[in-house]
Amino acid sequence: MEIRLFSSSTKIITTLIFALFLGFSTVKAQEAPIAEEPQKEFDITGFIFHHIADAHEFTIFGAGESWFGLHLPIILWTEDGLVTFSSKAFELDSEAKVVVEKKGQRFTRYHGKIYYAHDQAVNGKYISYDQEEKVANVRPLDFSITKNVFTILFSVVVLLVVFLSVANAYKKREGQSPKGLQS
Repeated sequence: MEIRLFSSSTKIITTLIFALFLGFSTVKAQEAPIAEEPQKEFDITGFIFHHIADAHEFTIFGAGESWFGLHLPIILWTEDGLVTFSSKAFELDSEAKVVVEKKGQRFTRYHGKIYYAHDQAVNGKYISYDQEEKVANVRPLDFSITKNVFTILFSVVVLLVVFLSVANAYKKREGQSPKGLQS
């Protein structure tokens, strides 16, 4: 009796995933700097926190203006009621330089948080600071779907699909040994 651990289609899919992984993981050689410029020490903590921080966009790959990702919805409760729009309206700006006007109100985003924007920009930004160097602008209530919320919701959906399919398969195969996803 022959026992097969993997079917041929599983082997093909595994090989394709491995080939895609190798295809996207390239290394580029760079020349060492010749000038005697003092080099700043690389801040790994800042780099990591920048990439794992919550955001209104889900960047899959790329940076700057050439990126691929998903713009998530902005849901704000303001003095005039509910305001919704896409995070695309902020044009990837998180330095309060872009103003979004919706339902007669002006919003800007600064370090991932949404504020009411001032009418005039000061030093290129539509926010102001208090004596303690904190942002003085008022914030609406933000119920937006951020990438952390999106990831949690996506995980719940995946787990529900897996568990419900396994439960249904158990109902159909009552008294028999588990096969497929059950095993």
